[in-house]
Amino acid sequence: MRREKPPGRQKGARLFSILLAVCLMIAALPLSVSAAGEYVPGNPRWSGYQNQVQWDRPAGAASGDSFEYEAQLLLGDDVVESKAVEIDTYLFFTNDVVTRPQEEYTIRVRARWIMIVGDPDGQYMVADVGEWGPWATKAGSGGGEAEPPHEHSYTQKHDAAQHWQACSCGDKKDAADHSFGAWTADGNTESRTCTVCGYAETRDAAQTSATGETTDNGQDSGGEGIAELTDENTGVSVSLSEAVPEGVELYAGVMEAESLLEEKPELKEELDGLLSVYEISIRQNGEPVEIKDSAMTVRIPMNSHLEGYAHYQAVRVDGEPERIEAKAEDGSLVFEAGGPGRYVVLGSDTPFSVSAIIQPDPLPGDEKDGNAVYIFLLAAIPAAVLLALLLVFLYRKKRKAQDNPPAGGKDPSEPDGGNTKN
Repeated sequence: MRREKPPGRQKGARLFSILLAVCLMIAALPLSVSAAGEYVPGNPRWSGYQNQVQWDRPAGAASGDSFEYEAQLLLGDDVVESKAVEIDTYLFFTNDVVTRPQEEYTIRVRARWIMIVGDPDGQYMVADVGEWGPWATKAGSGGGEAEPPHEHSYTQKHDAAQHWQACSCGDKKDAADHSFGAWTADGNTESRTCTVCGYAETRDAAQTSATGETTDNGQDSGGEGIAELTDENTGVSVSLSEAVPEGVELYAGVMEAESLLEEKPELKEELDGLLSVYEISIRQNGEPVEIKDSAMTVRIPMNSHLEGYAHYQAVRVDGEPERIEAKAEDGSLVFEAGGPGRYVVLGSDTPFSVSAIIQPDPLPGDEKDGNAVYIFLLAAIPAAVLLALLLVFLYRKKRKAQDNPPAGGKDPSEPDGGNTKN
């Protein structure tokens, strides 16, 4: 004969099933959130610096989201190289693989959400991953047939500031500032030649005359209180709104981009489209001269490394980063600077957004705080499930004792053991 469960036990079993289902649904919530949504990187492109490609974070991604990216280089339908990177929005393809002009390749990038635990700028671990999103492809990229590995063949190249060895594949090495000999006069002009590459620089002989118009360090003492200084080695010049002491010189050296990023790795993600880094200082007898209350206009020659972009920006990076609008004008890149310092030049085919370069420190709710919330949830939800199961177990034990009193008919739940007096 089938034994029916007492009404109290039936009710307790139903309650146990409902609580268990709710707890399991809550425990699965973070996983379903992490896997939800498709993320597509924006605007994959060549950065213009060697074989570096870069892209934008997926549209619609929260400020606290982190991603892993996979970038592929295709020639025709063949994938010639595939690389992955976490958090960063750029990477370099191998020089020996990129054997043809960059415009003949197709770039495609895809992203997937990742949960990181730790410092995203230092040591961290990946605690969870989502699904890969669709590929984003560089618009207008070309195709072609694959060919055998390229063997470099270098020739001497130069511009007004530097010389280097260049290969037809775009690889560049041994870049250095010109090393000029002495000025030699030829009629009304003077010239000097780089002893390494043969590049010749000319100027009017008046620049060394005693008229006071200019001096051989490029300082213009004429005009309405405006000083003009030029670094003869790099061709960089500055215009100051105030006069400067006699005998000062402009130094505008070129710094390797890799050295800057090694020194300040926090700028790595913020300087998309990095082209050049310039150390600009004004010195007298080799010592820096402090320039106060003077507006400074910087002009950098538009060499082959800077040309070809629709938009430019300069970023001062020797202190708190400062973004400055720059423009191409009369063969030079021009921007208004706040004084001597270290300036990065950026180039892009699309306009720079207001927040594209310098981001403030994370606020509450940003990436690190978002990770803390996920970690708290992952720890708290199993504890909540165990607590709920314990409460259900205690409830069922109590109901079982009530539904099955001891022999003799006494009910322990009643004060007199279940006996009544007539």
